[in-house]
Amino acid sequence: MNLLNLETSKSVKIKGIDFKIKAILNREEIEIGVKGGFLRNGLSVESMDMKSNMSIIKNTTIDVCAELPDKIGDWEIDTAADIADTDLRDQLYDAIVKFTSSIEKKLKKNKSYEGSSKA
Repeated sequence: MNLLNLETSKSVKIKGIDFKIKAILNREEIEIGVKGGFLRNGLSVESMDMKSNMSIIKNTTIDVCAELPDKIGDWEIDTAADIADTDLRDQLYDAIVKFTSSIEKKLKKNKSYEGSSKA
């Protein structure tokens, strides 16, 4: 099994709202880093406090890896930072991270299986 054979996106329902998410692969990881650097005004990660950095990481990950609805409740949504419900935002971020981890586990399991069969 390789990455081409895996589904790298799926639909999830969080708090009654449907989202389509995708795993954080190389392309997404680069895009998250670039957008995060832009939001930090080019400053290093160490130049900001941990809470601000985590907020930037979560929001950029959601922006890159989730399709957001135009509206949640009465709120217009352009980016993850517009989601007023921080619990919803945290759950969406966690869903993306867990989905990515499940894909990584499948790939690692397959790699060790292929490696052991060559011996």
